[in-house]
Amino acid sequence: MLKIDKSQLQLMIDHALERYPYECCGIIAGEGAFARQIIPVRSDIVSSSKYSMNNNELKNVLYKLDEVSLDMIAVYHSHPIAHAYPSDADIAKAVFREIDYIIISLLDRQAPVVKCFKIIDGNVTAVELVVHS
Repeated sequence: MLKIDKSQLQLMIDHALERYPYECCGIIAGEGAFARQIIPVRSDIVSSSKYSMNNNELKNVLYKLDEVSLDMIAVYHSHPIAHAYPSDADIAKAVFREIDYIIISLLDRQAPVVKCFKIIDGNVTAVELVVHS
């Protein structure tokens, strides 16, 4: 289970809509199952079907999180032209076993769909995303 604030969810959706028709990406920092910060990360790929977090930016973010005792608890990205389910490429690049993966589908930009998953050794499992105000 991942617990996220409604305003944090909206930040991710806004990021996805701003980057449309391309994929966006970022990380969710927090403690345990509780999200504390949404941090957009630049993608090195401009594509509607894949993303690649900029390594230098990601390293800087992780360093800053360590300084404030927060962990990367999830990665998020958008699917501008696909459903909110991990693609084969998403599954292949899911190397962090301990975090969740959030996908924001913009197939209907008026009503984005956000889902959360665990991806371990190529196996995808739905994770409950609890949104609170």
